[in-house]
Amino acid sequence: MRTLGATLLLFALSAGTAYAACCGEAAPVHPAKALYEEVEALRNLVRPGASRYKAEYGAAIKASRERILAYTRAHAGEDLDSLNWGNAFKSIYLTSTLCEWKTEPESNANLRNGWEILSALTPQDPQKATDLCLDLASWHIQGWATGDPEACAACLDEAALRFLPKASPDATRRWRFVAPFYEEQMSAGAAKLPPERRAAFQQTREKAFLVSLQDETMSLTVRSDQLASYAGQLYGQGEAGRAASLLEDWWDKYGEKIESAQFYSARFHTACYGTGDWTKARDTLRRLDKAAAAGAVSREDGLYRLVVGNYYKNIVYPEYELKRRAALLNQQKMQARNTPGK
Repeated sequence: MRTLGATLLLFALSAGTAYAACCGEAAPVHPAKALYEEVEALRNLVRPGASRYKAEYGAAIKASRERILAYTRAHAGEDLDSLNWGNAFKSIYLTSTLCEWKTEPESNANLRNGWEILSALTPQDPQKATDLCLDLASWHIQGWATGDPEACAACLDEAALRFLPKASPDATRRWRFVAPFYEEQMSAGAAKLPPERRAAFQQTREKAFLVSLQDETMSLTVRSDQLASYAGQLYGQGEAGRAASLLEDWWDKYGEKIESAQFYSARFHTACYGTGDWTKARDTLRRLDKAAAAGAVSREDGLYRLVVGNYYKNIVYPEYELKRRAALLNQQKMQARNTPGK
């Protein structure tokens, strides 16, 4: 008995074939292109944007993946029509990671099966297989970073060690761009760990995150955005003091070279609502306005307006000051809960 997903997939593919026939398209479709079109039809049905298990499509996802793997093994020493094959391989693993598996170990086993197959290939462009190994790791971590941060941290480190040295420049840039955001997601996921274990994990991952921020092949603005996002995550966990320290170290290092409205916003809101340092909040507004005057930050930027608006609201309206004090008290409570032994 066919599942709903399998039935819909067959209908979509049959409709495409019928359309081609009625239009008089007689040119044969390359097998790799046919596989890619099949995966795209499946992805449009499953809609893997939301990371959640979808049992009704499990059989269709598995069948499509097995056809792609069979094609891959059969053409292991060839070019594989790398564009269509690579996209099909990548797409089915994205769909599989997000929608086929209930647990991280299941998805991890699927990932390693993909790594094993790709590592055994001898295509004309070896970097293609290496780049796909990094892409598969990215999909896996994206799907499970908050659910199982420790396993995903190990996966991230292993993928970087095994594949990054041989990856193409484009794949390397992609990896270095997304890795800091994965660190942020894993830090968020660590909130569910016991206090002692969480503290050790977050300390280790923060070191890796800060090392990644020293990669000057990425622009200073991108790295400042990444740090600001991470600081926001720390604030949300009751670690406003640590967030403020990281932001201050970054300012001490780069100062007025920073052209990230997100950085200024993070520094302002951490000082205002996290540590209660009104002097630093006022100083951040001054620096942000100076950056805007120099053209480094736009006054039309929503974050610029947010900082300015919140500053003056806290000065003029008593209710905003009360909310600010409530936020500070909440930070103190979260900090107490986060302290091992309490």
